[in-house]
Amino acid sequence: ISISWDAAKSVNGGYIDASNMLYDVTLMPDNKVIATDLADTHLDYRYEDRKMGVSQILVSAKIGEARSKDAVSDIFIAGTPWTIPYLETFNYASEVMWPFTTIDANNDKSYYGFYWLFDEVSKRAWYYASPSANNWSTDDWLITPTVAFDPKKVYRLQFDTYGYMGGVNTLEVYLGEYATTESMTQKITRRQ
Repeated sequence: ISISWDAAKSVNGGYIDASNMLYDVTLMPDNKVIATDLADTHLDYRYEDRKMGVSQILVSAKIGEARSKDAVSDIFIAGTPWTIPYLETFNYASEVMWPFTTIDANNDKSYYGFYWLFDEVSKRAWYYASPSANNWSTDDWLITPTVAFDPKKVYRLQFDTYGYMGGVNTLEVYLGEYATTESMTQKITRRQ
């Protein structure tokens, strides 16, 4: 990953000797210091032997013994790709969609709209569509963590889908290089 941040500044406008400013960078939730006494505001870091998962970066500035509060990054998913065979059991402790990426491409999420959630009891990912929603057009994505495919091999993808409460349920499956809708360019199947 590539990490960059703005140079630290005084909170109250006082003088800072920027020539002596150094940074420590910590990977969370591992609490692993990945750089110390760094003079630059940029760091390239390569994950090794760390399963794909939720991550966050903390950066603290220091001059001598004086240290800033940590600057905290947004949460992101990173690590080494999951290996094949990949079996998803949806055995998670909450409705949080980790380790998946969810994208509400048409911004219709609400408690009266459409969204993905985990069901702890049945161990499934559910796509919720409210019967009271006015517009049934959806553009919502559930993207798996990165999986390490070998380009010289042929793979079989198998999954179960269920539809409830009538109506037409359409599911499309895509492959892509990154966890973005724009990257999902190889259509695998469409189920209706």
